[in-house]
Amino acid sequence: MEVRVVDPYDEAQVADWFAVVDARQRADRPDEPGWLLTELRAVLRHGAKPDADDRCVGLVAVAGVEVVSAGRLDIPVSDNTHLCEALILTHPERLRRGGGRALAVEVERRTREMGRTTLTATSEELPGEEGRSASRGFGAAMGYVAEQVEVRRDIDLPLDPAVVSGLAAVAAEHADDYDLRTWRDVVPDDLVEDQAYLHRRMSTDVPMAGMAGRRRSGTSRASGARSSWCARWAARTSLPRRSTGRPDAPWPTRPWASRSPLRSGSTSGTRSC
Repeated sequence: MEVRVVDPYDEAQVADWFAVVDARQRADRPDEPGWLLTELRAVLRHGAKPDADDRCVGLVAVAGVEVVSAGRLDIPVSDNTHLCEALILTHPERLRRGGGRALAVEVERRTREMGRTTLTATSEELPGEEGRSASRGFGAAMGYVAEQVEVRRDIDLPLDPAVVSGLAAVAAEHADDYDLRTWRDVVPDDLVEDQAYLHRRMSTDVPMAGMAGRRRSGTSRASGARSSWCARWAARTSLPRRSTGRPDAPWPTRPWASRSPLRSGSTSGTRSC
């Protein structure tokens, strides 16, 4: 099994890498559209965060001429410089060939070479697999400790108009002091610092169990220096109060398709390097 680095500007290499990622995400989340090739190509070239705060290395495990597994190593630049974040995916028809293990060894080697001490990873679990999925077993076999479990519940859209009207009526009782502001590209100047503050709180207020670090400084990088890169990702919506002019909550608005009422989850683990 040979591990190779993916050249993000080589279309054939990126396509082979993405083919494994796409097959895996279709198996793990069959009712979702998933990430597109264009989106993940941009991640490999520019990083996973729109504020240029990380670098990404794409990796593949190859047996002969066949790509068995695909991986990505995210390397924080400003914050959390003691850790790296890994993604390791194996094609659902090419399991148990050693591709995932080869990539795990490689991302650990790279993490240690950079002088970093912690490696985190996340895996998906379908309903009925909770706590006993193949990915959970793989992580444990490689020495990872499960630290954080997230449960996601999806609903079919559109909702019954009567349900929407009822929810809107309840929200209206508390919404007199709020405005919705939506934009693409760069954060408006008057919201930059507050947006950065809220993003920072998102990484500090959430319970982290034994996950080391993850705090982000959230400085004025939130203004989106690389506007063309930010525009590729999503529109943004903020909810500022009229009385203060300051937002209470930011979130991305991404045009996902309707989803089934599937319950799924993800598990994050950590390993000392």
